Amino acid sequence: MKERDNIKTIVLTAVVVLLLALDWAALHDILKGEPDLCLEYAIVMFSMIVFGVMIFITLKRKNKRANIA
Repeated sequence: MKERDNIKTIVLTAVVVLLLALDWAALHDILKGEPDLCLEYAIVMFSMIVFGVMIFITLKRKNKRANIA
């Protein structure tokens, strides 16, 4: 069980770091004033959705654990 939690933590950390790097690059292009910003805005919106889903799942699991204990 501990190994599974360690793998989950590593994968979750990698996803967060990857999304933050993509957001950083997209926001750099937006602030720089690139001519076509559709992909940059799509990346930012995608990461907002992914972060929202991750937060929702985390809160749902914590609530489920709180009801059990």
